Order: sequence, then C-alpha cells, then structure tokens
Amino acid sequence: MKLLARLVCCAMLMFLWATAWAENTDEQSTLEVLVAAKFSGGCGIFSQMNAFQESTQMPGADAFLERFFKTEATRIGMTPDQYVEACRKTDKLYREYYNALNAKPAQ
Repeated sequence: MKLLARLVCCAMLMFLWATAWAENTDEQSTLEVLVAAKFSGGCGIFSQMNAFQESTQMPGADAFLERFFKTEATRIGMTPDQYVEACRKTDKLYREYYNALNAKPAQ
C-alpha cells in the first residue's frame, strides 16, 4: 500500500510541477522531468521489493529479485551497475525538482 501511495504522490507532484512551471520551461525540461519521474519510480519499486525481502526473508525471493533486476537492466540496454548508477543520478535529479517545486511561492 505504501508503494501505491508513493506512486500516486509522485504522479501528483509531477502534475503540479508541470502546471506551476509550464510558463518557465521548454519541452526538453518538461521531458526531463517526466523521464526522471518514471525512472525514479522504477528504482523505487526495486527498493521497496528489496526492503520487503529483507523483512520477510521469503524463500527463493533473493534469486528472483536478482534475476528480475538483471533482466530489467538488460531490457533498457544497461548493465546492472549502470542501472544502479542511473538510479542514483535520477534520484538526485528528482529530489532537485521536488525541492524546486516546494520552494516556489504559491500564486
């Protein structure tokens, strides 16, 4: 349930950000926001799956998570290490956008 709430929150933030900043951005910046939101969401899903496994220690889930992660990285043309690094960079970018949205005064 927390994951669903987190995804809904991300979607709402991205919508609000796009609305609030529409006058001040070009198409490339808007696209960057959308890509960062989508990619960070995928990274967040892996993080939640990992946290769930750490707390439950479900038999066979470690191997499943590893295979799933490697398959997803390969699907988008990255190695697992590249995928992890992309998650770190995207998280940083997402936090920058999030902070910018919170810093903008209400109109």
